[in-house]
Amino acid sequence: MHDEVASKTARRYKRGLRPHGPDFARGQPLEMHPKLTIVNLPVTGEFRPTKRAADDRGELHLIEDGASFGHLACFTLRPGPGRFRGGHSHRVRSEHLYVVSGSFEIECADLDTGERFALRLAPGDKAVIRPGLAHRLRALGEAGAGEATAVEYYEGAYDRDDDIPYAFDG
Repeated sequence: MHDEVASKTARRYKRGLRPHGPDFARGQPLEMHPKLTIVNLPVTGEFRPTKRAADDRGELHLIEDGASFGHLACFTLRPGPGRFRGGHSHRVRSEHLYVVSGSFEIECADLDTGERFALRLAPGDKAVIRPGLAHRLRALGEAGAGEATAVEYYEGAYDRDDDIPYAFDG
């Protein structure tokens, strides 16, 4: 099963950044960039602090265990032109995202190096976006298709002054 998950996960990514290999499929973090780490939570019946499990009752997503967060939100995003969430960076905060359903493209820009890249996030992917990495999300799929759903969380309460707008199209 791990090889099947690894194969599906590798096909999800695009634009040159392609997570691969058995460690990623087993839930090991993959540093895509110094300011972005992604882990695909494994589907398993084993006891693990973070995982996904499914049975006839439904699905379980153990996203974090033991961490404290002051901000927790769940959002949906519909595919279509001009529909984004984000478009900012943070000075202090590391932002965590977990994809519940659908797929997202995360577009990133490193404010220190000017490097820009984009990659695909799929269900079960957990991303940590560190300070200084501008980011925005868009749902993948045809306009009018189903929504993509993600959970956003981080330490501390929301601080408007830590959201620094970034013009991806400018």
